[in-house]
Amino acid sequence: MTGLKEYYNDVLNEDWFGTITGTSSDLPFPSGTARLARFKADTTNQGNIFFGNKNTVFFPLDSGQDTGWFAPSQGRLENYQYVGNGEVLHFWVQR
Repeated sequence: MTGLKEYYNDVLNEDWFGTITGTSSDLPFPSGTARLARFKADTTNQGNIFFGNKNTVFFPLDSGQDTGWFAPSQGRLENYQYVGNGEVLHFWVQR
């Protein structure tokens, strides 16, 4: 996860790191509270991985691209979905 673990001092209690691999169908992110989140596409991805809300508004992340910090909808990570056959996405959640 090179480049994703840069220091972010916001005095939140817990960091949660994870890696998911996309499939050909929409899947929800793992369930959990999230005050801030950041997604990054793996640098070895050959194509895009897409993430979006449950209304299927999807945004592409190309190899190595990063969303920057954002406040997840309703403070829940599972309000987002991802899709990308075999593509890898790393996430960092602060809660």
